[in-house]
Amino acid sequence: MIKEEEENYVNFEFKKEIKEILKNNNLKGFIDLDLCFKILETAGFPLIEWDTAQNEEELFVKAKKLGFPLVLKIASGEVVHKMDQGGVILDIKNEEELLKSYEKIKKRFRNKVKNYKKVVLQRMVKGNPKEVILGMKKDEKFGNLIVFGLGGIFVEIFRDVSFRLAPISIEEAEEMIREIKFYPFLKGVRGEKPCDIEAIKENILRLSSFSLFMNEIKEMDINPLFVFEKGKGVRVVDARILH
Repeated sequence: MIKEEEENYVNFEFKKEIKEILKNNNLKGFIDLDLCFKILETAGFPLIEWDTAQNEEELFVKAKKLGFPLVLKIASGEVVHKMDQGGVILDIKNEEELLKSYEKIKKRFRNKVKNYKKVVLQRMVKGNPKEVILGMKKDEKFGNLIVFGLGGIFVEIFRDVSFRLAPISIEEAEEMIREIKFYPFLKGVRGEKPCDIEAIKENILRLSSFSLFMNEIKEMDINPLFVFEKGKGVRVVDARILH
């Protein structure tokens, strides 16, 4: 049952649309990154500007639309840890670098994954946003476990996370944020401006609601979720979804 406080974070229509995405693409296991992004957008999560390409012609058209600098990522769901496996290339400044990066990714994964040509392009984020993780895992015994904590490359090193079972109230979402050791950095220390904690809270509640509606999705990690200064929101940068 969804708690009353969550209702503002739920789009009750998204369930049907996401089911169609899963059904039409015959998805099982970890799904491709572009489809992860489509699902998250449909559910109302805010994303960094992105697009997808499957050949050089599409690559240049989409890059022109997004604008440089760019990040290039292999889209295949078979590559779960993209950064560790060489499936991410950062700070691509022009078309020449873009083509070289695309060829590099194809060469790396040609003999490893089926759809090695499909890539995701993203706008390179300026500034110095904080990185956190939002996660969800369905447990047959306990229910839907929601995770929040320090994200990016540090998530497995420091394991600075908090947990709650969905559905989550506003008060519980606030507690999850305050419980992690990284919280003072989100509040702002040594002259740094505070981060948009309200936006983090909204997206924890959104994920809680999402987990209750979408029984077909077993696990989901949003990592990193970039957190900007207070009032400037958050953006999903990467994600993985297990169907």
